[in-house]
Amino acid sequence: MLSRTDYGALAVLTTVVALVTGATELGLSAAFTRMYAYDCKTQREQLDALSTLVLLLLLILVPITAIGVIAAPWLSVLLLGSASYSGAIQVAAGLVLTQNLTNPGLVWLRVESRAALYTTISIANLLVTAVGTIILVGMLHMGIVGSLVANGLGDVIIIVCTLPIIFWRAGFHLRFTMAGSMVAFGVPHVMNLISGWVLQVSDRYLLGHLASLSLAAGYSVAYSLAGVLSAAVIGPFSLAWWVLMYPIAKREDAQQVFKLIFRGFSFVLLFATLGLSLFGSSVFDLLFPASYHAQSSIIPIIALSIMFNGIFTVVNLGTSLQRKTWLTSLYFIFSALINVGLNIVLIPAYGTMGAALATLVAYIALALIAYLFNQWIYPVPFEVGLFLVALGIGILLYLEDNGLAQEQTIEMVWGIHIGALLLYGLCLSFLGWFPLIARRTHFFLNRHT
Repeated sequence: MLSRTDYGALAVLTTVVALVTGATELGLSAAFTRMYAYDCKTQREQLDALSTLVLLLLLILVPITAIGVIAAPWLSVLLLGSASYSGAIQVAAGLVLTQNLTNPGLVWLRVESRAALYTTISIANLLVTAVGTIILVGMLHMGIVGSLVANGLGDVIIIVCTLPIIFWRAGFHLRFTMAGSMVAFGVPHVMNLISGWVLQVSDRYLLGHLASLSLAAGYSVAYSLAGVLSAAVIGPFSLAWWVLMYPIAKREDAQQVFKLIFRGFSFVLLFATLGLSLFGSSVFDLLFPASYHAQSSIIPIIALSIMFNGIFTVVNLGTSLQRKTWLTSLYFIFSALINVGLNIVLIPAYGTMGAALATLVAYIALALIAYLFNQWIYPVPFEVGLFLVALGIGILLYLEDNGLAQEQTIEMVWGIHIGALLLYGLCLSFLGWFPLIARRTHFFLNRHT
């Protein structure tokens, strides 16, 4: 329902909302998670931490939202080169408020392991947003404003379902000691988020300025499809990871458990990455108009980038456990600078493919530097060699699959894809059992000797 220019403007505006939302949240959700699960000794302390989180967010967000609404005409020209998007900017300012107010309830449900309620509310958010988009954009033709309002309505569902319960259970208690501790722990996460924004979504902003909003639109839809990997694998894992990391760290066999988690998660991630790379183009052609189909070639590159972001999530555990979150800021800054520099060089020459390659190199650098530094502050025997072997097999299978699928019928192409994916699953299964088989073989040979 949107022109490519308007869709490109929406993509740019969405990236800005993501940046402002995360920056104004000040990393308080991460700080609350640690305080609630690791520092608080009694239930009353936990409830006070929850109440403090909500009130602190309100004190920060209400003035910032008001400033955004007032400055909308100027921001519209600055961000999108036209004052015609002022109304969308005003709605986006409200969206920053609603998105941040969903965090306390969702993070509380995670630390309390209320998976069923969390899932129910999340699905309700999805359904309201989808129906709202269909009505406001598809039927009432409200364009970008309609899309943003629909997202806000989805946020309101979460807010209505969680904040009243929080205030009923926890009351209105702003504990300044807790607030100071949360801010001190969370502020370094702001730099992480800004740098992460540069890594994940600034390429759309740069495409809009260095190329065109139309090209940014094509890149955005391809990135969205590749982002299924994050939503389906990394997102659910992260929800549990940030809650379970601290209890696992208290165990005597913590390093061994973390090693096994890395092996299992990385193999699932690799399998999903190959599946998305093989079938992504076909799904892309099915879901999007023909004018976007040329961008399908970047899906495997983006999928691989997102996979390395997932690897980073696990190997970077030491910075949180050792309260050295400032190191994560350095990783993100370094990787973000690589991404921006490569984008500036590659976008004018290679367009969306240049942006995708810049993102891949930056994420590889992020995962690598995080692994090296975390081995220094909290060494875990991650099986990096096993992971690289599995990654190499996946790349070879993808290249071989592409060669075999050339000039074949659609049925034959899908058969080749399925065969390659099944073969990769068998290879990963063997590699997953290989360390155990090797240890048992070694033990048997030593015993026999």
